[in-house]
Amino acid sequence: MISIRHLLPSFVQKSMLRLLPIAFLLSVFEIFGLLIVIPVIQIILQPADIRENSFLLELFKFSRSSDETIFVMYLLGFIVLFFVVKNLIVYWSSLKQTNETFKVATRLTTLQFEKYLYQPYKFHVSDNSSIILRKIIEIPYNFTNGIMLPVIQFINEFIIALLIISGILVYNSVLFVSIILFVTPFFLLYVWHYKQKLRNVSSEREMGHSDMFKKGRQSIEGFREILLFDKFKYFIPKFNASVARFSQALAHLHHLNSFSPKIVETLAMISVLGIFFTGVVMEYDIAILASFLTTFTVAAYRLIPSVNKMILSYNNIRSSEFVFDHFRKVNWAKPTQEKAFMNHEEIVALPFVSSLQLNAISFGFDEKSEILKEVNFTIEKGQIIGIVGRSGSGKSTLINIILGLYEPSKGKVVIDDNVLNSSLMDSWHKTISYVPQNPVLVEGSILENIAFGVEERQIDKARLEWAVENSGLLEFINGLPRGLNSHIGDKSLNISGGQKQRIAIARALYHNGQLLIFDEATNSLDSETESLLTESIKKLAEQSYTVIIITHQMRTLKYCDWIYKINKGVISAPKKHEDTV
Repeated sequence: MISIRHLLPSFVQKSMLRLLPIAFLLSVFEIFGLLIVIPVIQIILQPADIRENSFLLELFKFSRSSDETIFVMYLLGFIVLFFVVKNLIVYWSSLKQTNETFKVATRLTTLQFEKYLYQPYKFHVSDNSSIILRKIIEIPYNFTNGIMLPVIQFINEFIIALLIISGILVYNSVLFVSIILFVTPFFLLYVWHYKQKLRNVSSEREMGHSDMFKKGRQSIEGFREILLFDKFKYFIPKFNASVARFSQALAHLHHLNSFSPKIVETLAMISVLGIFFTGVVMEYDIAILASFLTTFTVAAYRLIPSVNKMILSYNNIRSSEFVFDHFRKVNWAKPTQEKAFMNHEEIVALPFVSSLQLNAISFGFDEKSEILKEVNFTIEKGQIIGIVGRSGSGKSTLINIILGLYEPSKGKVVIDDNVLNSSLMDSWHKTISYVPQNPVLVEGSILENIAFGVEERQIDKARLEWAVENSGLLEFINGLPRGLNSHIGDKSLNISGGQKQRIAIARALYHNGQLLIFDEATNSLDSETESLLTESIKKLAEQSYTVIIITHQMRTLKYCDWIYKINKGVISAPKKHEDTV
């Protein structure tokens, strides 16, 4: 509970506190069921006790039973009725507990998804996507199944065990102490022996599971290369080793959980030995000793399952401790809450009237290396600017600076008279439309991918038609039986690379940014489509759109007002297209 309180949002603790009264209620009903069973068993064994106990005698008279056997039948009928009612309450309570805990998992998942999605761009490009998804989706449910539910079950059973033990203590404190003295050394030995094993299982389970996800994703996404280069013998054993590691950890946990009840059974038999040994040494009357043993046996019938469940819960908690290693790294504060629920349509685009300036921009991921060095240039409104350079020259980093995805180490980006900073970023993004080199299309229709994040009922049909026409998609869409409603398939497998790129261009045009950035966007297009797109770019500039084209194909830049060459982070003076060919 201490770890939960310190590492997780407050609603987790509140949820646990709401469940405690239910746990207590369940425990009371369980104990009451045990308490009414014990005297009935004693009456069955010694019917004369009915007339020797004033309370039972009054019940006997009230029942108007003709003999003790009929009275016992009445008592057994009452017990059956009680257990039916009790188990209905248990059913309701269990449902309440389960629903409450999985609501916690739901909230943790959605909260993590929001926080991860709003992380800086550098976070997303530096971490493995499969690991991020696992942390978002699986870890909360690992917490629910491996920590929260076992904690609740442990509390339930602990209360039951505590009440049973308290009853035994009151019944005969001497014999109870003998049980403790005999059982405690063996129990402590068990805890000491399995504690490290469970810690190792937790570590192996986490590392194996993470590695299995990573290797599986890499193999599936790289299937084409695996097939062409015949690398099955490399990737399959890697994945199999991860699966074996994860499975072995689960097998160890299952073995520990399966064997734990046997430990409890052994402790129960040691307790019987301790009771009998103490009774003999203390010269107890055999009837008193037998009565206590009968009571202890009935109590143990309920106590043993409780202790078993407590041990299993403890094992599950210890084997799931890896979730806390993850939660320690999560900041559960909500600095992005307003941004997360802000309606994007309410954000006003940053005015872009005259120019975009990069003033003495330098950037590096660390102090030892600079990717961009004192970059200066100006883009006038309505211009078409080309940026060329070899791979690794700094082109993509420069675009990420303009997009606001990276913050310059030195220098500043100025839009008209506004210095770009975090407070203006949302408005600046409304001013930009961006076409990446490798666009991500969602599994769905072409319409969904062009509108991207806009509900169908809210789609601007006129803007959609304009975007389709100016991206060179019209002929392709008209040739499809379902037109814009045609499904692109999982990972865009139903369309070519060029078609995928044109959908991304239509998406950028539909979202109507005044600054259009094409980041190697024509690489997958055939020459005819590329020529059509180049003509469309010229028309866009004539409509007061500003265009930045990053490419290594000079023919795409024939309508550029200026072309900049970047080499090793240094940008050259601008040239006209005719001066670069």
